[in-house]
Amino acid sequence: MKTTFEEIIDIVLEHEGGYVNDPDDAGGETKYGIAKRWYPDVDIKNLTKEQAKKIYHTDYWRRGKCDEVPPQLRHIYFDMCVNFGRRGAVKVLQQAANSKNRNKTRFYQASTSELYGGIYKDLNDANGTVLDSLSIIDTLTVEKIADTTFLRNEYIEIVDFDAPYILPSTSPQDWTGGRTAPEFEQVMCVYHVSALSRYLNTLGYGAIMTYTIQADAQALNGQDNSMFNYGYSPPRLYFGEGGVDDAEDADVIIHEFGHALSHGAAPGTNLGMQRRSFDEAFGDYLACLLYTSPSPRDRG
Repeated sequence: MKTTFEEIIDIVLEHEGGYVNDPDDAGGETKYGIAKRWYPDVDIKNLTKEQAKKIYHTDYWRRGKCDEVPPQLRHIYFDMCVNFGRRGAVKVLQQAANSKNRNKTRFYQASTSELYGGIYKDLNDANGTVLDSLSIIDTLTVEKIADTTFLRNEYIEIVDFDAPYILPSTSPQDWTGGRTAPEFEQVMCVYHVSALSRYLNTLGYGAIMTYTIQADAQALNGQDNSMFNYGYSPPRLYFGEGGVDDAEDADVIIHEFGHALSHGAAPGTNLGMQRRSFDEAFGDYLACLLYTSPSPRDRG
């Protein structure tokens, strides 16, 4: 982990590159990310690395008080200070923290008694009065071949490709049993990915996803994590079960599917801290967009 200015600035300078004078760039002459528009008195073309480092340290590292930021956030915070200014960087971190709390504060931690969302409790996958009152019974459009019904449609297919190995359910009679059944997470994935996909189709974005994504609703061998992986064909979604099962939370499902949408719009470009940060924010935005009240889907 890079935590000091000396370590982080070398990465920034390598990323920003050397001298550029693009007539279509509003910043004008630029070298090491230092633009003539913002530094009119600097000889950009002959700017040395040491001079650039001094500018970054004075105007961004010190002014942004990067030394006061937790070490694990220091690199990304400094990068945001450079790109958005100190106020913008602080605002992004605040929004990310609030979004993380909003996405994850619906339940208690399954293994502790620590408050993790007021009246919303995980109850170790048991059904409960509060969460049951928020559940709905709705139609799920999936594929049926002969007498077998599969949890798949044009948008998503449930596949078991990672531990713990729980086969996709083919028994619709088990799909309304609630959170006590392993089928619940699988149905949640299909329902919410399908709902978002149909909504995007109404907005004209149906062409972004050119494949049926595969999802393992019980994956990563119990880790408290979830992920999108485009290293397979078709790409995959993995949902972990550490703490609260991630596929029980619609916000997490939508967030991870947001990575798939970003990849569909610009395949293979999720590189660099700024782009990855954008992807994380985009996933959180989608979840907030769809599951705030009233949702844009309900506004006509």
